[in-house]
Amino acid sequence: AADPDLADRVYEFTTSQPHHPTWGSYVALHDVQKNNHYDSHDADDTSADHHELSRALVSAFLQQSKELCARKEDWKNRVHGVAVWALASNVGDCVEYHLDYAEFVRYKYGAIVVPVLAGTWHCTRSIVKGGDFWIHPNGLEHYRKHGYKGKLVDVDLDDPDWKKVPFCFNRMILQSGHLPHLSTRVESIADGQKRVVVGFNAFLKDVGPLVQQVPEHSDAFRQKVQQMRERFSLQSIQGNPKLRTLLV
Repeated sequence: AADPDLADRVYEFTTSQPHHPTWGSYVALHDVQKNNHYDSHDADDTSADHHELSRALVSAFLQQSKELCARKEDWKNRVHGVAVWALASNVGDCVEYHLDYAEFVRYKYGAIVVPVLAGTWHCTRSIVKGGDFWIHPNGLEHYRKHGYKGKLVDVDLDDPDWKKVPFCFNRMILQSGHLPHLSTRVESIADGQKRVVVGFNAFLKDVGPLVQQVPEHSDAFRQKVQQMRERFSLQSIQGNPKLRTLLV
């Protein structure tokens, strides 16, 4: 799908993160198209290397989705940018059934907004058993029934409608942003490596600027979410005499 050396850079960068095996960024579409300037809101690392890596990843994603974009004449006029992140998984890890959406928008406004296009790129050279990508074509109807991580109804993994894509180095999967998906449990990885994948979510101009402020999986995102949780924690209630009295 892209330059294998870029995949190696992503692998090294992601597995070297000191506190979290993930990182996130956001690249505005107009920044990818610039030849002499790069301006990305990156909440984890302001270094030129990280900016350039994020831009290179989004460029690869847009290059692979070029044929799809060509079918939509107003693609460049409607898309604001692409959220990009990477995740390193160990043997035994999996990604539960879910739907991609603008996480911070949901936290702040209670609204679920899906990306217009999404993608996953595999960046581990070693042989990975398990960790396969499953996606369900019934989209929002399927998600409404089962809910986030199957909280409403257990997800039927024997359903023949699942589309299954095995993990393979330098493979990129493109999908419509409204399709629920999961990643099966990692059974083994050769050479003691980690399973590193990159995720992409292209957002339109209505929510793109909001996602850009707090990219998912970035340090800024983790801090914002923690602040919002603390605001409504038991400790915050105990510290509010009027609210405590009302609840008692």
